Amino acid sequence: MNFLRQAVNLCMGFARYQDVLDKPLAASLRYLAAVIAILSTALVVSYIPRALVFADQQAAWFEEKVPPFTINEGRIESDIAQPFRAYQDEFTFILDTTGAVTNPETNTPAGLLLTAENLVFWFKPSDAPNAPLQTQRHALSRMFADGTFDGKYVKHYLQSMIFVGTPMLLVGLFLAALLATLAHAWFFTFAANLLERSHPNPLSRQQLLNIALHAVTPAALVFTVYAAFGLRGVDYWFLYLVVYGIFLIGAANTCRRLLFGEEAPEDESA
Repeated sequence: MNFLRQAVNLCMGFARYQDVLDKPLAASLRYLAAVIAILSTALVVSYIPRALVFADQQAAWFEEKVPPFTINEGRIESDIAQPFRAYQDEFTFILDTTGAVTNPETNTPAGLLLTAENLVFWFKPSDAPNAPLQTQRHALSRMFADGTFDGKYVKHYLQSMIFVGTPMLLVGLFLAALLATLAHAWFFTFAANLLERSHPNPLSRQQLLNIALHAVTPAALVFTVYAAFGLRGVDYWFLYLVVYGIFLIGAANTCRRLLFGEEAPEDESA
């Protein structure tokens, strides 16, 4: 309850950061880890329904566009005329067990090639014309169980990947977000500490670090809400940095005024 109250308070106004100025570093780090864990979980969970819808859509597309074939002991068995190609938006599916096609085709930015015994997946990580093509090659026996490869098979496979991969995705997201927030908190603390040296009433490095660690709360919350709704045309990272900067600077200035009795500038409201 105290954690939730503190998190809400940190989003409500700059003056609330006075309560965390002198917290022990260990307590601040535990708070940050809890915030990142909760928001990471919320973000990953929010994507599960969309991932399941995606699985249904892909299953329906395979059912309609790709004739069924069999995977037996890691090898494809099919009497489909090959090479067989099917297209979906910017994705290409190729089935070729004859050896005529062995490498990705760059006419689409992403695609899947199934050979007699291998799977080749390719994609471009960005829309830039000169973006390098990323390719992954795996043995079919390591990727797919034996069975008839049709829409039902695709749906079951994708659903299994979603539920098996969700915990790993959550752990990876938590660690990446935690490391990223710690890195920029230390960076902003270092930069702010240099500026504080010229101020007659400077905040200590520990106080600045506590502000930087706790200012993640409103910024990460805004990022999570926008990302969870999947809003297009929004640069989530830019929005995060703007909110983070506002709370970081605003909280530091407000806490300094409260601590040392500095008067607010005339153009600021009380």
